[in-house]
Amino acid sequence: MLAARDRHLAKRLARIVVENDATDPEQLRAALERLQQGRPIHQRRLVLKAFQRALIEELHRNTLTVESTQPLEPETVDQLVTAFSRDRDRPLRVQQVIAPELIAGVRVRMGDSVFEASVANRLEWMTGHIRQMLLHSPQLTDEHDS
Repeated sequence: MLAARDRHLAKRLARIVVENDATDPEQLRAALERLQQGRPIHQRRLVLKAFQRALIEELHRNTLTVESTQPLEPETVDQLVTAFSRDRDRPLRVQQVIAPELIAGVRVRMGDSVFEASVANRLEWMTGHIRQMLLHSPQLTDEHDS
């Protein structure tokens, strides 16, 4: 088990890597060597896994994924970025994904939050709502059983 201090250090390092957009292999190697410095071999793997999890979490939290059935106009993407960047101290990475399964509309993800305004989502909601009505309606159940 990794000590809380080591998990905290791995998270801090992941945050620094993302904030500084440190994708240079030399910078990453130096940071990882520092993270593992003076640790027994059996702890190094735990430290690397903690760093990997923290890095994925940090990247996920700072990425705005915009899904739509067709490419969005740059102005629309800019408006979304502006809206989701409020109260943030650093810029978001933007990832656009073409998702024909939405039928029409958009789905926007940032971290663990999902905001969806799509025809597919609305149809799914309506299907569930109708199914619940059919299951809980005594008149429909009696007629169906006859």
